Amino acid sequence: MAEEPLTMIDAETNRVLVLCSFAEPHHDVVWIPLETHEAWRAIKATAMDLIDAGYPGCVGCAGAEAEQPWDEKTNRENLRNGESNGQ
Repeated sequence: MAEEPLTMIDAETNRVLVLCSFAEPHHDVVWIPLETHEAWRAIKATAMDLIDAGYPGCVGCAGAEAEQPWDEKTNRENLRNGESNGQ
């Protein structure tokens, strides 16, 4: 049985913000090409890393990539090419 995709929806606008699925959404939705169980595992690992780094008082704890402007188009090209999603 296929898992339901993990979706984050803005409660005020009902707009899809994030989709964890192998089906690529429109470019204005953050795409995470993982199965739901893999996505939850990644979210947990990231949360634990932030907590270990002293969250919420950890300036720069997300790495140098977090300080750069986000480029969804470049990120998707990297994902399609099997490259790191760091920009």
